Amino acid sequence: MIYTLTRGVGWVFFAIHVICIGQSSLPNQMLSISLLVSSTLLTIYNVGNDNVVGKKLCIKKGMGLESHKDAYLYLRPTYQEVRILEHYLRLPCRPENNGDIISQWNSDWWKEWDERYFRLLLSKHF
Repeated sequence: MIYTLTRGVGWVFFAIHVICIGQSSLPNQMLSISLLVSSTLLTIYNVGNDNVVGKKLCIKKGMGLESHKDAYLYLRPTYQEVRILEHYLRLPCRPENNGDIISQWNSDWWKEWDERYFRLLLSKHF
């Protein structure tokens, strides 16, 4: 909800920015566009970003991984990493037991995850 609202506000300000660029002088237009492009490039290349979540991971096809769950279990995440994946919505939300279909699917998903993750913790290869 917050993400959707923030994204909508961003688009509104972008539309205002486009209109303002069209009504400004050429030097102001060039300055505005150069700031926009340079900040975008800095963001793309992670300049000044110390965030370790979402670094480039590569899992090749044909490794016997049929789902995202298999891929995440293959990476053998620690408990803290699982919590981070949940926080950034890379894993489904924990079920709230509403009795609806999504809660049931989430409950089944997490039940299988917990069983397989617990087996990984007990294995000597972890």
